[in-house]
Amino acid sequence: MQLLFAYGTLMYGLPGHRLLAGSVFAGRGCTRGLLYICDGYPLLVTGGESCVWGELYQVSEALLPRIDWYEGAGSPSSPWRRISVKVDVAGLLVDAMAYGLSSKDEAARLCEKLEGPVEHGDYGRVARRGPPRWLVAVPIGAEQPPGLMLGASTGRLIDATLSGYCVTSSPGSRIETTIADILAEHDVLAEWAGSLGCSLHGVEAEVEGVRVYPVAPLGARG
Repeated sequence: MQLLFAYGTLMYGLPGHRLLAGSVFAGRGCTRGLLYICDGYPLLVTGGESCVWGELYQVSEALLPRIDWYEGAGSPSSPWRRISVKVDVAGLLVDAMAYGLSSKDEAARLCEKLEGPVEHGDYGRVARRGPPRWLVAVPIGAEQPPGLMLGASTGRLIDATLSGYCVTSSPGSRIETTIADILAEHDVLAEWAGSLGCSLHGVEAEVEGVRVYPVAPLGARG
């Protein structure tokens, strides 16, 4: 499996998402870079201190040629090339691949019309898709977070234990939890975590043998 960072039309609710059929949604986060619109399509240019938001998917090697074709990754004239990025999932850094560039000059050369950067770095907002998609680890017995639930499964948090409803670090420990797939604004989820006496933070988890990166109520709220 390959961890893919989808920040444009591959995201949930957008036209290219059908190409990810069979992949596993693994969380939401942001990577350092700028979001441009290249000939009408979103383009990530990495680097700097700004944040581009997107979704993580565990994708099988068999799916990658289809995604490469969609992105035009095999063409030297395409600005959507496979690159490596670090994705910040509410404080947890994970390595992933994405399609984009590392140079604005290269983007200007390859795009007939380059617009932006998009100030908020979220193509979901540009496309008016609605609330973003998150994975949320819900401790057993805790109130469900608000939002539109797309599904839920049982998973295990890695190197973690519980103090009340708050997840705390515990190397070597694993705890069972509900992993909810949900559409909700970040502020709403942060308020939910706060109501449990915790803050919102990214954690590692495993669902049916696949590594995912939900946000969870963590530690004491400070």
